[in-house]
Amino acid sequence: MFSEFRPVRSPLADKLTPEHISKMLEINRDRVGNERAAEREDRYFRAVMFVVLCAFILSLVHMLLAAGNDQLTEKILIGLVTLVAGVAGGYGIGKSRRG
Repeated sequence: MFSEFRPVRSPLADKLTPEHISKMLEINRDRVGNERAAEREDRYFRAVMFVVLCAFILSLVHMLLAAGNDQLTEKILIGLVTLVAGVAGGYGIGKSRRG
């Protein structure tokens, strides 16, 4: 009436050798190393783009101040400050939602 249940052994498990396990661990180690390298490259790219953007904005501000048109300079600077504040605020909201 009561039958005994035993887990069914996979035929693949019988063929698995320590060499296979070593190979799988090596592949996983390589994958993790590649992911870290990609993250490092992404951080480097973002840092370079930030520096380029800052240099562009500073050169734009310098050219506006050198031009001598105070009203135009004021309006453009207000727009730039608003843009930077919006980007910084959006970045902060995105960080808080992911965390």
